[in-house]
Amino acid sequence: MKKLITAVLIVFCLLAVSCSTSAKDTTERTVTVSGSGTVNLKADTVTFSVTVSETKDTTALAQQAANEKVARVLAVIRNFGIPEDCISTANLYFSTAYKWNDGEQIRLGEQVTQTINVKMTDLDNFGKLVDLLGTINGISLSNVNFIASDYSEAAIKARQLAFQNAHDKALVYSMMSNMELGKPVTINDGYDNYSNYRSYVVDAKMATMEAAATGTEAPAGLLSVTINVNVVFELD
Repeated sequence: MKKLITAVLIVFCLLAVSCSTSAKDTTERTVTVSGSGTVNLKADTVTFSVTVSETKDTTALAQQAANEKVARVLAVIRNFGIPEDCISTANLYFSTAYKWNDGEQIRLGEQVTQTINVKMTDLDNFGKLVDLLGTINGISLSNVNFIASDYSEAAIKARQLAFQNAHDKALVYSMMSNMELGKPVTINDGYDNYSNYRSYVVDAKMATMEAAATGTEAPAGLLSVTINVNVVFELD
């Protein structure tokens, strides 16, 4: 009986050791790294908004004044050869304008506001267009946004650079661990960062004086596309 119990215990121990060894051999070894890639590119398009706002005693008078000013704005824009499909109305609304005086709300009149969005590909003449718009009092220029038409190609290149950056990091860790870098287990595409936004508002009177002196300069600078990625690599 004792011999039987001893034999059973030996078999149990051997199975336990075998299972432990098997679990140890199948342990997954990985390294998790992040990578980033950036590609610079040159802007070839600018988008912006022009807002006209007029306040008069009646809505009809405010609308008439706003329409006349919008017509002047559109004449300037069209004079630069900007096609109609690149010109659109972003908003048009009527409201009553008030001001507060010693806690009392005072009616100023009826207000009509219209905003026009414009897309322009002739960046060399953008400053000249701004100068001419600056001769129209009571408007604002805002939401200036420089973009590049080849963004998609730049994003692909930035994504390749991001993965290569992650791979290089993982390779360093594998060498330091005396292991070989294996295939990627998971790849998580991170966020895209496209730094191309410029936003400012031009006061018409100030723009008129500055344009008369030197002319408006609006350098687009370099745009950048940055891609981030997280990758899990096997380690052998």
